[in-house]
Amino acid sequence: MAVPPDPKRTTEIEAFWRDAIEVVPGLDRNAAFTIFSFGDNPELSEHVLAETLAGRNRATASLRWSYEATLPKAGDVAIATDWTGRPRAVLVTRQVDVVPYRAVDEDFARAEGYVTDPLDEWREVHWSFFSRRCAELGRAASLDMPVVCERFELVYAR
Repeated sequence: MAVPPDPKRTTEIEAFWRDAIEVVPGLDRNAAFTIFSFGDNPELSEHVLAETLAGRNRATASLRWSYEATLPKAGDVAIATDWTGRPRAVLVTRQVDVVPYRAVDEDFARAEGYVTDPLDEWREVHWSFFSRRCAELGRAASLDMPVVCERFELVYAR
């Protein structure tokens, strides 16, 4: 059974969206948008959100298997929230590629904010994350699992 949305958060997200469309040229008042938080736990979510708000994170990766049917595409709009559901950023998808886990490259890892040893850091963090997600989906993590590599632009934040 789906949990009904929190009316306070719904109102807060609607106000956030109205504020964004007032100041961001080109945002369509009637555009559909998704609402999400990064990661699968509070610490990861808050860390990635902070990196996004600071401009160091400009991409996100997810398992293809996590999507029912429709993948994100260039031009899609999303509101990123903190772990509690408070809206913090409007993101516009600029590019989406689906590649096997083993094919994610250093350029993408850098876009996700990894800088010291980007690809090794990305693989360590994401192997753990994807393994947890695979377990939830009844799948096995593998080097060939399909990864949705989404690059975005932060267009509004608060």
